[in-house]
Amino acid sequence: MRVTAFRGESSVGAIAEKVYEDLSPASRKKAVAALLKANPQLERLEKVKPGTVLRIPEVPGVRVTPGRGPEGPADEIAGILSQRLEAYGKSLAERYEAFQADMKDQATLLKDRQFLTVVAASPVAELAVRADKAIHTQAKAAEDIRERLDAAIKKLTLDLSRR
Repeated sequence: MRVTAFRGESSVGAIAEKVYEDLSPASRKKAVAALLKANPQLERLEKVKPGTVLRIPEVPGVRVTPGRGPEGPADEIAGILSQRLEAYGKSLAERYEAFQADMKDQATLLKDRQFLTVVAASPVAELAVRADKAIHTQAKAAEDIRERLDAAIKKLTLDLSRR
């Protein structure tokens, strides 16, 4: 059985139109029924997340769209996984950028002249120095983690594309 990825289609009929070719009204009904039977989660289409793997069942008298993705299920799943990895990588990059911006803001505050003047003669000054060092240590650790995750995602995506 072939598979495809749910791309956020608005109806099971739209999925059927994507994966089967030349559907008449009667064959469309059969295709929709077969898709629902093979993928019960489609009954609640609003709950299905983009990227979810869907089974494409054989429907008597209806052909699967040729060239509709890779040669077989394993290749299609590899493609879906690659897309999901890419999306995850983008999400991580956005979170990393937000983290780095937050760390920069905190470091800037700790070096602010007014802040330093207020805390200079108090025990808080020592804490501010330690906090500044901790911020730089965290930022460096986050950069190392980001680089390792980027490399892992690139390697996984490359491995999946070689299937």
